[in-house]
Amino acid sequence: VNVMSSTVVSSKEEDNGKEQTVCCDSCGLPPRLHPDTGKAFPLLRCSRCHLVYYHDIDCQRKHYKHHRTQCRKQLQQNNQGRNNNNKGASPPPSSGPNQFLKPSTTRTNEA
Repeated sequence: VNVMSSTVVSSKEEDNGKEQTVCCDSCGLPPRLHPDTGKAFPLLRCSRCHLVYYHDIDCQRKHYKHHRTQCRKQLQQNNQGRNNNNKGASPPPSSGPNQFLKPSTTRTNEA
């Protein structure tokens, strides 16, 4: 299953005003650095649940059998919340198997 898209997120997120580095959920390593500039390549994020990050499609594929249960549970929780807030509204469209990764609005603070 090809689940790769060309979208990315930053490698850092803010949590209560503190910046922390986000690591790949598959291999546990921090973002890879560009050999010429030394800047971190942004990580990819699961577009279904928005909870996990990956370096690339290979990391995502290796981790998917462990992640899919968590991802499905998160989607069910999100859908239950929507159903309680939007009774009678039509369900959101399915993202499909080729749209697992998408960008986040989080950006890296560069000095």
